[in-house]
Amino acid sequence: MKSLTFTKTCIAILIIAICFLPSFSTAQLINWNYGIPVSITETSGTTLTNHQVSIYIDTQTPIAAGQMNTDGSDIRAAEDINGISLLEYWIEKGINTDSTKLWVKLNSLPASSTQTIYL
Repeated sequence: MKSLTFTKTCIAILIIAICFLPSFSTAQLINWNYGIPVSITETSGTTLTNHQVSIYIDTQTPIAAGQMNTDGSDIRAAEDINGISLLEYWIEKGINTDSTKLWVKLNSLPASSTQTIYL
């Protein structure tokens, strides 16, 4: 009897957990209304792992249009367009410029390939 109750409880918990998994995986970027694809090409012929790459983006235009916070606190970097796999990044200096420098840490970039990330 105890075994049957335990089994039913485990199944109920599993079903509840599965129902909530998709909402947790995309919750961070649910309100991400604007984004740009950025292509990064590896040219040295060596696979890069946990490598930092610099990216220059225009932050002045989206800030002026009200599409970005003036301090850049709403910038996200992701491996996929849905924003499920977030990447670490930081702004080197300045924001609200036509050439703001960001550093993005890529998990992996295969040798002689191009990878698209999303900001």
